Amino acid sequence: MYNKEVEKIATYIQASHSLFYIQHSDFFAVREIIKELKKKEVEKIEIFKNYKFYEYTNALGSSIEYGEPFDSDESEIEDGYSKELDDWLKDKFNDASPKFLVLKDIVTTNLSSQSISYIKEIAEKTVTSNDFDTIIIISESKPIPFPEELESLVTIVDIEPLCEDDIKSTIRKFVNENGIKCDFIDNTDRLNEFVYSFKGLQQNQIEQILCTAVSKENELRLKFDQQTLVLEEKEQLIKKSGILEIVSSTSDFGKIGGLEYLKNWLRDKEVIFKDIVEAQNFGVSIPKGILIAGMPGCGKSLAAKATAKLFNVPLVRLDIGSMLGKYVGESEANMRKALSLSESFSPCVLWIDEIEK
Repeated sequence: MYNKEVEKIATYIQASHSLFYIQHSDFFAVREIIKELKKKEVEKIEIFKNYKFYEYTNALGSSIEYGEPFDSDESEIEDGYSKELDDWLKDKFNDASPKFLVLKDIVTTNLSSQSISYIKEIAEKTVTSNDFDTIIIISESKPIPFPEELESLVTIVDIEPLCEDDIKSTIRKFVNENGIKCDFIDNTDRLNEFVYSFKGLQQNQIEQILCTAVSKENELRLKFDQQTLVLEEKEQLIKKSGILEIVSSTSDFGKIGGLEYLKNWLRDKEVIFKDIVEAQNFGVSIPKGILIAGMPGCGKSLAAKATAKLFNVPLVRLDIGSMLGKYVGESEANMRKALSLSESFSPCVLWIDEIEK
Protein backbone atom coordinates (compact mmCIF):
# COMPACT_ATOMS: atom_id res chain seq x y z
CA MET A 1 0.00 0.00 0.00
CA TYR A 2 1.17 3.53 -0.83
CA ASN A 3 3.88 2.08 -3.08
CA LYS A 4 3.71 5.00 -5.53
CA GLU A 5 4.18 7.57 -2.79
CA VAL A 6 7.09 5.63 -1.26
CA GLU A 7 8.82 5.33 -4.65
CA LYS A 8 8.25 9.02 -5.37
CA ILE A 9 9.67 10.26 -2.04
CA ALA A 10 12.63 7.85 -2.22
CA THR A 11 13.49 9.16 -5.69
CA TYR A 12 13.25 12.77 -4.52
CA ILE A 13 15.46 12.06 -1.50
CA GLN A 14 18.10 10.50 -3.74
CA ALA A 15 17.99 13.75 -5.72
CA SER A 16 18.75 15.69 -2.49
CA HIS A 17 15.22 16.92 -1.85
CA SER A 18 14.71 17.27 1.88
CA LEU A 19 11.50 19.22 2.51
CA PHE A 20 8.16 17.61 1.71
CA TYR A 21 4.57 18.69 2.14
CA ILE A 22 1.76 16.16 2.39
CA GLN A 23 -1.80 17.46 2.56
CA HIS A 24 -3.65 14.55 4.11
CA SER A 25 -6.03 14.14 7.04
CA ASP A 26 -4.96 10.58 7.88
CA PHE A 27 -1.68 10.97 9.75
CA PHE A 28 -1.41 7.20 10.16
CA ALA A 29 -1.10 6.94 6.38
CA VAL A 30 1.80 9.41 6.46
CA ARG A 31 3.45 7.33 9.17
CA GLU A 32 2.99 4.16 7.11
CA ILE A 33 4.74 5.82 4.17
CA ILE A 34 7.72 6.73 6.36
CA LYS A 35 7.85 3.19 7.77
CA GLU A 36 8.01 1.81 4.23
CA LEU A 37 10.77 4.30 3.39
CA LYS A 38 12.71 3.04 6.37
CA LYS A 39 12.56 -0.52 5.05
CA LYS A 40 13.30 0.44 1.47
CA GLU A 41 16.54 -0.47 -0.27
CA VAL A 42 17.60 1.87 -3.07
CA GLU A 43 20.29 0.53 -5.40
CA LYS A 44 20.90 -2.26 -2.84
CA ILE A 45 21.94 0.28 -0.21
CA GLU A 46 19.80 0.78 2.89
CA ILE A 47 20.03 4.56 2.87
CA PHE A 48 17.56 4.94 5.75
CA LYS A 49 18.96 2.20 7.95
CA ASN A 50 20.25 4.45 10.75
CA TYR A 51 17.54 7.07 10.56
CA LYS A 52 15.54 8.03 13.63
CA PHE A 53 11.99 9.29 13.47
CA TYR A 54 10.87 12.37 15.39
CA GLU A 55 7.34 13.70 15.35
CA TYR A 56 6.28 17.14 16.56
CA THR A 57 2.61 17.56 17.35
CA ASN A 58 1.03 20.96 17.63
CA ALA A 59 -1.31 19.69 20.34
CA LEU A 60 1.32 18.28 22.71
CA GLY A 61 4.13 20.65 21.85
CA SER A 62 6.47 17.69 22.21
CA SER A 63 8.60 15.32 20.22
CA ILE A 64 8.19 11.58 20.04
CA GLU A 65 11.05 9.30 19.12
CA TYR A 66 10.18 5.88 17.79
CA GLY A 67 12.59 3.17 18.77
CA GLU A 68 14.00 0.27 16.85
CA PRO A 69 12.70 -1.64 15.08
CA PHE A 70 11.12 1.29 13.31
CA ASP A 71 7.69 -0.28 13.00
CA SER A 72 7.47 -0.88 16.74
CA ASP A 73 4.45 0.57 18.54
CA GLU A 74 6.66 1.61 21.43
CA SER A 75 7.58 5.25 21.66
CA GLU A 76 9.03 7.60 24.20
CA ILE A 77 8.68 11.27 24.96
CA GLU A 78 11.93 13.14 24.67
CA ASP A 79 13.38 15.23 27.47
CA GLY A 80 11.98 18.73 27.35
CA TYR A 81 8.37 17.65 27.07
CA SER A 82 6.67 20.88 26.05
CA LYS A 83 9.24 22.52 23.84
CA GLU A 84 8.19 25.24 21.47
CA LEU A 85 8.71 24.48 17.79
CA ASP A 86 11.53 27.04 17.53
CA ASP A 87 13.55 25.36 20.30
CA TRP A 88 12.77 21.89 19.00
CA LEU A 89 13.98 22.73 15.48
CA LYS A 90 17.13 24.31 16.95
CA ASP A 91 17.93 21.07 18.81
CA LYS A 92 17.40 19.00 15.69
CA PHE A 93 19.49 21.40 13.59
CA ASN A 94 22.42 20.91 15.99
CA ASP A 95 21.95 17.13 15.98
CA ALA A 96 24.15 15.64 13.24
CA SER A 97 22.51 12.19 13.20
CA PRO A 98 20.34 11.26 10.18
CA LYS A 99 16.66 11.67 10.93
CA PHE A 100 13.11 12.17 9.74
CA LEU A 101 11.34 15.19 11.21
CA VAL A 102 7.57 15.12 10.89
CA LEU A 103 5.67 18.30 11.74
CA LYS A 104 2.12 17.13 12.24
CA ASP A 105 -0.80 19.51 11.71
CA ILE A 106 1.38 22.61 11.79
CA VAL A 107 -0.22 25.70 10.26
CA THR A 108 2.51 26.81 7.87
CA THR A 109 1.22 30.35 7.58
CA ASN A 110 1.60 30.77 11.36
CA LEU A 111 5.23 29.63 11.52
CA SER A 112 7.50 32.11 13.26
CA SER A 113 10.35 33.68 11.34
CA GLN A 114 12.78 31.65 13.47
CA SER A 115 11.06 28.35 12.65
CA ILE A 116 11.05 29.23 8.95
CA SER A 117 14.77 30.03 9.13
CA TYR A 118 15.60 26.72 10.84
CA ILE A 119 13.55 24.70 8.33
CA LYS A 120 15.24 26.55 5.47
CA GLU A 121 18.73 26.02 6.95
CA ILE A 122 18.11 22.31 7.48
CA ALA A 123 16.74 21.87 3.95
CA GLU A 124 19.59 23.82 2.32
CA LYS A 125 22.21 22.02 4.40
CA THR A 126 20.97 18.67 3.12
CA VAL A 127 21.11 19.91 -0.48
CA THR A 128 24.58 21.47 -0.30
CA SER A 129 26.19 18.63 1.67
CA ASN A 130 24.91 16.01 -0.80
CA ASP A 131 24.13 13.77 2.14
CA PHE A 132 20.86 12.23 3.29
CA ASP A 133 20.99 14.12 6.57
CA THR A 134 17.52 15.32 7.49
CA ILE A 135 14.16 14.88 5.84
CA ILE A 136 11.32 17.14 6.96
CA ILE A 137 7.74 16.17 6.23
CA ILE A 138 5.00 18.65 7.04
CA SER A 139 1.58 17.04 7.12
CA GLU A 140 -1.62 19.07 7.30
CA SER A 141 -5.29 18.30 6.94
CA LYS A 142 -6.06 21.53 5.06
CA PRO A 143 -4.46 22.97 1.91
CA ILE A 144 -2.59 26.02 3.26
CA PRO A 145 0.01 27.93 1.23
CA PHE A 146 3.68 27.77 2.18
CA PRO A 147 5.72 30.80 3.31
CA GLU A 148 7.50 32.41 0.37
CA GLU A 149 10.90 31.64 1.94
CA LEU A 150 10.23 27.88 1.63
CA GLU A 151 8.38 27.69 -1.70
CA SER A 152 11.49 26.99 -3.78
CA LEU A 153 12.60 24.18 -1.44
CA VAL A 154 9.36 22.32 -0.81
CA THR A 155 8.24 19.26 -2.76
CA ILE A 156 4.50 18.52 -2.68
CA VAL A 157 3.52 14.85 -2.45
CA ASP A 158 -0.09 13.86 -3.11
CA ILE A 159 -1.44 10.68 -1.59
CA GLU A 160 -3.69 9.06 -4.15
CA PRO A 161 -7.00 7.40 -3.18
CA LEU A 162 -6.74 3.68 -2.53
CA CYS A 163 -7.00 1.52 -5.63
CA GLU A 164 -9.29 -1.52 -5.77
CA ASP A 165 -6.51 -3.93 -4.75
CA ASP A 166 -5.69 -1.79 -1.70
CA ILE A 167 -9.36 -1.68 -0.68
CA LYS A 168 -9.60 -5.47 -1.02
CA SER A 169 -6.46 -5.82 1.07
CA THR A 170 -7.94 -3.54 3.75
CA ILE A 171 -11.19 -5.54 3.88
CA ARG A 172 -9.39 -8.90 4.00
CA LYS A 173 -7.03 -7.64 6.72
CA PHE A 174 -9.98 -6.40 8.78
CA VAL A 175 -11.82 -9.70 8.38
CA ASN A 176 -8.82 -11.90 9.19
CA GLU A 177 -7.41 -9.90 12.11
CA ASN A 178 -10.77 -9.58 13.88
CA GLY A 179 -12.15 -13.04 13.18
CA ILE A 180 -15.06 -11.65 11.16
CA LYS A 181 -17.39 -13.95 9.24
CA CYS A 182 -17.83 -12.49 5.76
CA ASP A 183 -20.57 -13.78 3.44
CA PHE A 184 -18.90 -12.63 0.21
CA ILE A 185 -15.12 -12.59 0.77
CA ASP A 186 -14.64 -15.56 -1.61
CA ASN A 187 -17.21 -14.37 -4.17
CA THR A 188 -15.20 -12.30 -6.66
CA ASP A 189 -18.17 -10.51 -8.26
CA ARG A 190 -19.79 -9.55 -4.97
CA LEU A 191 -16.47 -8.53 -3.43
CA ASN A 192 -15.73 -6.29 -6.43
CA GLU A 193 -19.15 -4.65 -6.11
CA PHE A 194 -18.62 -4.12 -2.37
CA VAL A 195 -15.15 -2.70 -3.05
CA TYR A 196 -16.55 -0.27 -5.61
CA SER A 197 -18.77 1.31 -2.97
CA PHE A 198 -15.63 2.17 -0.94
CA LYS A 199 -13.81 3.91 -3.80
CA GLY A 200 -12.52 7.37 -2.95
CA LEU A 201 -12.32 6.73 0.80
CA GLN A 202 -9.17 6.65 2.91
CA GLN A 203 -8.02 3.56 4.77
CA ASN A 204 -9.09 4.81 8.21
CA GLN A 205 -12.53 5.74 6.86
CA ILE A 206 -12.99 2.26 5.37
CA GLU A 207 -12.01 0.62 8.66
CA GLN A 208 -14.43 2.84 10.60
CA ILE A 209 -17.31 1.91 8.28
CA LEU A 210 -16.47 -1.80 8.57
CA CYS A 211 -16.43 -1.51 12.37
CA THR A 212 -19.82 0.24 12.29
CA ALA A 213 -21.25 -2.46 10.01
CA VAL A 214 -20.12 -5.24 12.34
CA SER A 215 -21.36 -3.39 15.44
CA LYS A 216 -24.86 -2.93 13.99
CA GLU A 217 -25.17 -6.67 13.44
CA ASN A 218 -24.29 -7.39 17.10
CA GLU A 219 -22.13 -10.24 15.83
CA LEU A 220 -18.81 -10.66 14.07
CA ARG A 221 -20.33 -10.83 10.60
CA LEU A 222 -20.02 -8.73 7.44
CA LYS A 223 -22.90 -9.01 4.98
CA PHE A 224 -23.20 -8.01 1.34
CA ASP A 225 -26.40 -6.02 1.94
CA GLN A 226 -24.49 -3.66 4.25
CA GLN A 227 -23.58 -1.55 1.20
CA THR A 228 -26.41 0.77 2.24
CA LEU A 229 -24.47 1.49 5.43
CA VAL A 230 -21.47 2.55 3.33
CA LEU A 231 -23.71 5.06 1.56
CA GLU A 232 -25.01 6.39 4.89
CA GLU A 233 -21.46 6.89 6.17
CA LYS A 234 -20.50 8.67 2.96
CA GLU A 235 -23.45 10.98 3.47
CA GLN A 236 -21.91 11.93 6.81
CA LEU A 237 -18.79 13.13 4.98
CA ILE A 238 -20.93 15.31 2.73
CA LYS A 239 -22.87 16.81 5.63
CA LYS A 240 -19.72 17.58 7.63
CA SER A 241 -18.12 19.37 4.69
CA GLY A 242 -20.68 22.19 4.60
CA ILE A 243 -19.94 22.58 0.87
CA LEU A 244 -22.09 19.91 -0.78
CA GLU A 245 -25.70 18.97 -0.19
CA ILE A 246 -27.50 15.63 -0.51
CA VAL A 247 -30.80 16.18 -2.35
CA SER A 248 -33.59 13.62 -2.11
CA SER A 249 -35.50 13.30 -5.35
CA THR A 250 -38.82 11.74 -6.33
CA SER A 251 -38.94 13.41 -9.74
CA ASP A 252 -38.93 11.43 -12.98
CA PHE A 253 -38.79 12.24 -16.68
CA GLY A 254 -42.56 11.99 -16.97
CA LYS A 255 -42.75 15.41 -15.32
CA ILE A 256 -40.47 17.02 -17.92
CA GLY A 257 -41.87 18.21 -21.23
CA GLY A 258 -39.63 17.95 -24.29
CA LEU A 259 -35.89 17.17 -24.03
CA GLU A 260 -36.52 13.86 -25.82
CA TYR A 261 -32.92 13.49 -27.06
CA LEU A 262 -31.64 13.95 -23.51
CA LYS A 263 -34.14 11.46 -22.08
CA ASN A 264 -33.29 8.78 -24.66
CA TRP A 265 -29.54 9.26 -24.15
CA LEU A 266 -29.90 8.94 -20.37
CA ARG A 267 -32.07 5.82 -20.68
CA ASP A 268 -29.31 4.22 -22.76
CA LYS A 269 -26.80 5.06 -20.02
CA GLU A 270 -29.11 3.67 -17.34
CA VAL A 271 -28.08 0.16 -18.39
CA ILE A 272 -24.47 0.96 -17.44
CA PHE A 273 -25.38 2.17 -13.95
CA LYS A 274 -27.48 -0.92 -13.26
CA ASP A 275 -24.31 -3.02 -13.30
CA ILE A 276 -21.45 -0.55 -13.27
CA VAL A 277 -18.78 -3.06 -12.18
CA GLU A 278 -19.52 -5.46 -15.04
CA ALA A 279 -19.68 -2.53 -17.48
CA GLN A 280 -16.21 -1.37 -16.44
CA ASN A 281 -14.82 -4.89 -16.70
CA PHE A 282 -16.25 -5.09 -20.21
CA GLY A 283 -14.54 -1.81 -21.14
CA VAL A 284 -17.66 0.36 -21.39
CA SER A 285 -17.02 4.07 -20.79
CA ILE A 286 -18.82 5.58 -17.81
CA PRO A 287 -20.98 8.67 -18.60
CA LYS A 288 -19.09 11.80 -17.57
CA GLY A 289 -21.30 14.87 -17.74
CA ILE A 290 -23.91 17.00 -19.44
CA LEU A 291 -24.17 20.79 -19.66
CA ILE A 292 -27.79 21.98 -19.76
CA ALA A 293 -28.23 25.69 -20.50
CA GLY A 294 -31.47 27.59 -20.75
CA MET A 295 -33.78 30.20 -19.29
CA PRO A 296 -35.21 29.79 -15.77
CA GLY A 297 -38.02 27.25 -15.53
CA CYS A 298 -37.10 25.16 -18.59
CA GLY A 299 -36.39 22.00 -16.55
CA LYS A 300 -32.64 22.07 -15.89
CA SER A 301 -32.86 21.32 -12.17
CA LEU A 302 -35.70 18.84 -12.67
CA ALA A 303 -33.58 16.97 -15.24
CA ALA A 304 -30.77 16.56 -12.68
CA LYS A 305 -33.21 15.18 -10.09
CA ALA A 306 -34.83 12.82 -12.59
CA THR A 307 -31.42 11.56 -13.73
CA ALA A 308 -30.46 10.59 -10.17
CA LYS A 309 -33.71 8.69 -9.74
CA LEU A 310 -33.31 6.96 -13.12
CA PHE A 311 -29.79 5.79 -12.28
CA ASN A 312 -30.80 4.98 -8.67
CA VAL A 313 -27.78 6.85 -7.27
CA PRO A 314 -27.53 9.77 -4.80
CA LEU A 315 -27.93 13.35 -6.03
CA VAL A 316 -25.21 15.68 -4.73
CA ARG A 317 -25.76 19.40 -5.25
CA LEU A 318 -22.88 21.82 -5.62
CA ASP A 319 -23.87 25.49 -5.51
CA ILE A 320 -21.14 27.58 -7.12
CA GLY A 321 -22.20 30.54 -4.99
CA SER A 322 -21.24 28.68 -1.80
CA MET A 323 -17.75 28.05 -3.21
CA LEU A 324 -16.79 31.69 -3.40
CA GLY A 325 -14.55 32.88 -0.56
CA LYS A 326 -13.34 36.31 0.48
CA TYR A 327 -9.65 35.37 0.69
CA VAL A 328 -7.25 34.71 -2.18
CA GLY A 329 -7.19 31.00 -3.01
CA GLU A 330 -10.16 30.15 -0.78
CA SER A 331 -12.56 29.60 -3.69
CA GLU A 332 -10.10 27.29 -5.45
CA ALA A 333 -9.50 25.32 -2.24
CA ASN A 334 -13.26 24.92 -1.72
CA MET A 335 -13.67 23.68 -5.30
CA ARG A 336 -10.88 21.11 -4.91
CA LYS A 337 -12.44 19.88 -1.68
CA ALA A 338 -15.91 19.67 -3.25
CA LEU A 339 -14.69 17.68 -6.26
CA SER A 340 -12.67 15.37 -4.01
CA LEU A 341 -15.70 14.73 -1.80
CA SER A 342 -17.98 14.08 -4.76
CA GLU A 343 -15.42 11.64 -6.15
CA SER A 344 -15.37 9.76 -2.84
CA PHE A 345 -19.18 9.63 -2.97
CA SER A 346 -19.27 8.05 -6.44
CA PRO A 347 -21.26 6.63 -8.08
CA CYS A 348 -23.52 9.66 -7.86
CA VAL A 349 -24.99 12.46 -9.92
CA LEU A 350 -23.15 15.72 -9.22
CA TRP A 351 -25.52 18.60 -9.84
CA ILE A 352 -23.50 21.81 -10.36
CA ASP A 353 -26.04 24.58 -9.99
CA GLU A 354 -25.61 28.12 -11.32
CA ILE A 355 -22.33 27.29 -13.05
CA GLU A 356 -22.37 30.66 -14.83
CA LYS A 357 -21.15 32.27 -11.59
